[in-house]
Amino acid sequence: MKENLEVMIVGAGNRGMYTYGELSKRSDVGLKIVAVVEPDDEKREKMKIEHNIPKEKCFKTYNEAFSIPPFCDAVIISTPDRSHYPIATQALKKGYQYCWKNLCLLS
Repeated sequence: MKENLEVMIVGAGNRGMYTYGELSKRSDVGLKIVAVVEPDDEKREKMKIEHNIPKEKCFKTYNEAFSIPPFCDAVIISTPDRSHYPIATQALKKGYQYCWKNLCLLS
């Protein structure tokens, strides 16, 4: 059994960086950030450095991230609520078995 749940963070703004990013630093949580999707170069680089994410697992768009075979246990979507549905549906279609985020506020 794995020691940590390996996750991709989609969105390295406040929720991605300061909620899930900080949570993953706790030893009692069992969460490891192994990839980041973030259009802002500075935020993406900060997440990369803070979580030792390899350059090849740092993506500008979720389309880039989902263009390769699944490589982690879960996708955490920490983007604005209106963008959850297309990201979550693409992650699930790609084969990710777990996606943490409500799909949308309104259908």
